[in-house]
Amino acid sequence: MSVRHRLVLGIDGAGKSTLLDSLNKKDGTLTMEPTSSDTAREFKARMSSLDITSDLIAERKAIYLDLNKTFDERVRETLQAGSAVATTGNALVTMVSHSLMNEIVSGSEGEVAESVSDWVQSSESLKPDQLVLVHAPDQVIRQRIEARQLEGQADEKFWGFNSPYFLSRYQETWHAIIGELLAASDISRVSLSSVDLSPSEMLQQLQ
Repeated sequence: MSVRHRLVLGIDGAGKSTLLDSLNKKDGTLTMEPTSSDTAREFKARMSSLDITSDLIAERKAIYLDLNKTFDERVRETLQAGSAVATTGNALVTMVSHSLMNEIVSGSEGEVAESVSDWVQSSESLKPDQLVLVHAPDQVIRQRIEARQLEGQADEKFWGFNSPYFLSRYQETWHAIIGELLAASDISRVSLSSVDLSPSEMLQQLQ
């Protein structure tokens, strides 16, 4: 059975966009990214000057989950129209990233595992046919982000959800999720190294 809906996972700089572009060029898979909003942009600008606390994380999570609902409807409509879809956006991504940050800030444990379980069990959550984790070593990630900074991309800052420490923990967490926490799920899972595999070789792994 062909895969019609892929959720491409990975931290900033891992190679997600490269894979999405390759999928689109190969077979016309529609690549869809989560929509933004004035509320999200204003919050992001305000957050950059604040300490990251559990309350701030909860506020950010609520904003992004609301965006996810709208985005999920767009994905459903596209799938119903008969198109294959690959995206990096889903409530799972929002839940995992914010649960992990809250674990780091509060020193708690178990929130990520609980978030994954809630997502799997939720009848309202949009589930992909396949999860694809794109990853690279921490040093390579840092080099790629630094290159973007030199190109003048203002959003590429080593801070908060884009700090080296968080990105490293976040990538480790995705490895654990697709390897263990989703073991009982019927969603297929693939792990691809953007350092060891070329874009064409990654596509071959998805066939």
